[in-house]
Amino acid sequence: MEENARISQTLCLKDRAVLELDGVVNVESFTEDALTLATRAGGVSVEGSNLKIEDLSKGDGKILVTGKIDGIFYLDSGEEKRGFFGKLFR
Repeated sequence: MEENARISQTLCLKDRAVLELDGVVNVESFTEDALTLATRAGGVSVEGSNLKIEDLSKGDGKILVTGKIDGIFYLDSGEEKRGFFGKLFR
């Protein structure tokens, strides 16, 4: 985790509808309702509806996602994304 603290990452969310993120290494999973990314700074999960990957530049590590974005979550390394009840009953 200390190593991740030194890595710079930019996340820009416009009107809960356009997400720009850099440092993307891989798209781990993608559906219309959820997106999980591996980034240089760790895992990132995006939840919403009608999500679309409009642009992905693996060379630059940049992604552009559109749709209704309800939440953006950083995942600690090795931690699986859990829903509300999973977090409640740890």
